[in-house]
Amino acid sequence: MTELYDDIFARWVRAFNEINWLSRYKERVEHTKYAPTRQFDLKDFDQGDFPAHSPLYDEKPADGSDHYTYGMDAQGRPVHVAYQHTWNKVFWEGFYNYSADRAEYIEFELGTGVPTRIEVVQFEGGQKVSFQQFSLNGGGYRLAGESNRDIIDKVRNSDFLGICQVKKFMYEKDRIVGADCLAVYPGAGRSLFRQTFLYDREGRLDEIKNIYENGNEQVEYAYVSPEVNVADLSNRLSREMADSIVETLLKKNIEQPLATLELSYRSVANYMPSLVPKSLADWDDIIAARGTEVDFTLLFIPGYETLLSMDAPALERPLQQLMQIIEQTKDYDLGRNMLRKTAFLLTRGKLNGKIAVNDNFIAYAVDWEGEGQEFEEILRDCGQSEEVIADWKKKGWI
Repeated sequence: MTELYDDIFARWVRAFNEINWLSRYKERVEHTKYAPTRQFDLKDFDQGDFPAHSPLYDEKPADGSDHYTYGMDAQGRPVHVAYQHTWNKVFWEGFYNYSADRAEYIEFELGTGVPTRIEVVQFEGGQKVSFQQFSLNGGGYRLAGESNRDIIDKVRNSDFLGICQVKKFMYEKDRIVGADCLAVYPGAGRSLFRQTFLYDREGRLDEIKNIYENGNEQVEYAYVSPEVNVADLSNRLSREMADSIVETLLKKNIEQPLATLELSYRSVANYMPSLVPKSLADWDDIIAARGTEVDFTLLFIPGYETLLSMDAPALERPLQQLMQIIEQTKDYDLGRNMLRKTAFLLTRGKLNGKIAVNDNFIAYAVDWEGEGQEFEEILRDCGQSEEVIADWKKKGWI
């Protein structure tokens, strides 16, 4: 696996000399398609098929948002892509290159000329045998002003700038049944794991599961039926997650009664929340010590010393399905709303009556990086009464 990692890193280094190739791939464009999100990941490429993740448009939607522009060749394959962050004034372009036993995607940040993303898929005898992906954390524009050699050395020696995943596939007859994998994520270093591929009775890929060296397992892909009712999926997840949270708390030696329970999550990245319970005794201690100086940060922003992780394997598949829908639609409200409803059920249900809580108990779901300014709305969405919210505002607590 290290060989595949070294190979994709070396390919990234060579790509520094290939930004001028963009123009030749533009010349191959026969028609143009538009999409609000990234499409055509090479991990999905088959020599006979290259599906987009979601519907494409013949004309750029006039909704004022940034869109991906895909230039398609005479065979209907993408050969050139352009997109931008208008607000940040950052622009990327990339090209797809196809040969008999290999396909590549190489993307550049135009302001720096740095290759920011490379994907390679290789075939032998018509079978996909490997996939390699390397990208720069942050999109590359932060490396402006540095020489190519300095950038390469900095990325090679950094634990935070490079993101990589390589896979070597295993077959039974004509279908993939597993893969040996190596991944590199910012701050996490390298990890080795194996994937298993499961199929349904019709032979359709149903699930991909990661199995790590420590024995932990994680669902990476779960088939989502085109007929899925997203609202029903979200509501079921909220109910089952609320029950799993109560069971997690019961297994821990937490102080009761509880005053608050934070469901901490990271929008886009992870909707399996970490739990931060705070007891009524904790609240009373803060109020007694600080008196009129008690504020929002003391009561509601935790120190995470009591952070609890959830162990809920039954939630992995439906949560992964929701994550895939979010990724395809870029409707991040789906994850946020699912967790706020989970918190609502916990608040109004008083933790299913299984754990002691105070009269004004609140469970709330929050991503502090992007939602702190919405805290009053969060309390309301998560089931707190208007009377309590008004009282807390009067006291200066929110």
